Amino acid sequence: MRLMSSNITIDDAKKIYGISFSHQIMENGELRFRLISSDGSSYVRTVSVTDGWQSAHYHKRGHEVYIVQEGWMVMATLVKRKCILKRYGPGSVISLESLTHHNIFLPSAAVIHTVKYGMTGYEDWWPAKALQKITLKLTFQDLLELPTEKTKH
Repeated sequence: MRLMSSNITIDDAKKIYGISFSHQIMENGELRFRLISSDGSSYVRTVSVTDGWQSAHYHKRGHEVYIVQEGWMVMATLVKRKCILKRYGPGSVISLESLTHHNIFLPSAAVIHTVKYGMTGYEDWWPAKALQKITLKLTFQDLLELPTEKTKH
């Protein structure tokens, strides 16, 4: 027996299943398309319009997985007060644990996907001021000179 699929309305997604949508143009021009669950987990498609950094931050409970679809991205993390920079190309999958201070640089026309999980239904975003200061001093040329990391798929 074959089951028929049916559409779920936006209203039913929110009322019955706890799923909402939030789409934004960020201050840095990025386009963000979000699918958000009431349990705090979410999916975000980010399309970069200009070259630039996001805002450095960390999550106390949440974890993130980044997938590079088009272009490339640089992940900056702060480990024992040292900034670690890694550049990733299409197909790369990067996993971040909670409490990892991080920032993302996207060149124009890059497309990435972010899956957030382990959040507990509240806003789990905290600024990482020390990393923000470091990353804003880096030039586009600095980032282009980084080798592209290989990740397992």
